[in-house]
Amino acid sequence: MTEKPADERRFRLALAAVTLGGLALRVADVLVLRPTRASGGGYVIAGDSLYYHFQANALADGLGYIVPLGTDLRPVVAGSELITPSAAHPPLYSTYLALWSWLGVDSITGHRLASCLVGAATVALVGLLARRLAPSDHADRVGLGAAAVAALYPGLWINDGVLLSETVAVFTVTLAVAAAYAFWRRPDPLRAGLLGAAIGLAALSRSEAIALVVLVAVPLALLARDRSWGRRLGVAAVSCGTAMLVLSPWLVHNLARFEEPVLLTSSTGVVLSGASCDGAWYGDRIGSYADCFDPRLLSDATQAELCGRIGRPDDCLATQSGVDAVVVSLRDPRLYDESESDQPYAEQARSYIGDHLGRLPVVVAARVGRVWGLYAPVQNTRLDIEIENRGRAPSWAGLLAYWALLPLAVAGLWSMRRRGLPILPFLAVALTVTLAAGATFGVTRYRATAEGLLVVAAALGADATLRRLRLRRASSPGADEPSPPSSAG
Repeated sequence: MTEKPADERRFRLALAAVTLGGLALRVADVLVLRPTRASGGGYVIAGDSLYYHFQANALADGLGYIVPLGTDLRPVVAGSELITPSAAHPPLYSTYLALWSWLGVDSITGHRLASCLVGAATVALVGLLARRLAPSDHADRVGLGAAAVAALYPGLWINDGVLLSETVAVFTVTLAVAAAYAFWRRPDPLRAGLLGAAIGLAALSRSEAIALVVLVAVPLALLARDRSWGRRLGVAAVSCGTAMLVLSPWLVHNLARFEEPVLLTSSTGVVLSGASCDGAWYGDRIGSYADCFDPRLLSDATQAELCGRIGRPDDCLATQSGVDAVVVSLRDPRLYDESESDQPYAEQARSYIGDHLGRLPVVVAARVGRVWGLYAPVQNTRLDIEIENRGRAPSWAGLLAYWALLPLAVAGLWSMRRRGLPILPFLAVALTVTLAAGATFGVTRYRATAEGLLVVAAALGADATLRRLRLRRASSPGADEPSPPSSAG
């Protein structure tokens, strides 16, 4: 056996060991640190996690992508009059969990453990990407170091225990970046197609990832080395076409089943509404989200339509009972599908934003500052604990670890640039996070898609810093001179 295959085998065995360690930590989080509870201490399923868990079970039961819960939060079952289509979230995470439900792993804890497997795969992927981008003389060390950090970093493993799509989004976005560097090294149609497919999968995890087609795939194709403009345009078209091919089943499915046009998601208005009121634009919660929707702020025509849907007079919103009835009705699938019920929320958001445009730059800055841990990080961490269900100790540990990794990541990107490696894929992912937060609100989990890349860049930065320190020590005056003789004895 030659030395190179032996080194490769040692690296793969070491990476497998680190990955298993990362899996063990995630499993311990689910089973020991935050076991599933009906109430009280531990993990209590709530919010969007309910959607993913119960939609996965509905998929496994053959009901399709439906609104999985009624207004009473009871699961919708076969034969129910409540069955109605849903695209509130992109489908990849629900589909992944549905595979496990179909195999009989359909409990909350079972789905959390299934998510841990994706998190462990991310650990391995981070190690492989860091190794690929590191200087060749110590690529193995950097790759294993990055994998070890990914295994331990709370900013990654928190997601795997809370049943949210960030688990698969981190993996698919990191995979897309790995595909981007493979394409940059060899810009042929095969790798262009793989890049487009990876971006398509990422967009089926978090919809804003579709921007990577424009921000990564097209620029890398147009900047391809030693290629004519015809070939550059050709591989750009392959990337774009493959991404659309991956997305097309979901897009076509949505366009065929809703009253209003829906592409990747049917909840844009709901999300924007939660970020569009005084509670999210002023005071100490600026840049976060709030319970903003108030149907009394809608146009007279919309108010009359909402009242008419529940058989009440056009002015039913003049009373609190009418307001409550209208708000509940918007969640009733017998009255609205998601594309229709989203419209009043979108109208309220547009109206509020239009009336407060002068305040928008300040609010966007606060949102972006929050998502990157630069504005109100202590308050944001408390919100992660109290509202986002991310756990007390992991949330605080995650904040401290993030601050420790951030300067190293900046150094890592600088070292890549000095070595002639493009940093566009890293910057593009950071930009998608920034744009998503700027358009909605700044919560820590919106940063999740960049966390794997943060670890990769930090590992490269730590390596570059250590090499620089060694060079300085070696080149310092007297570094190689013998020590003077001792006068003792």
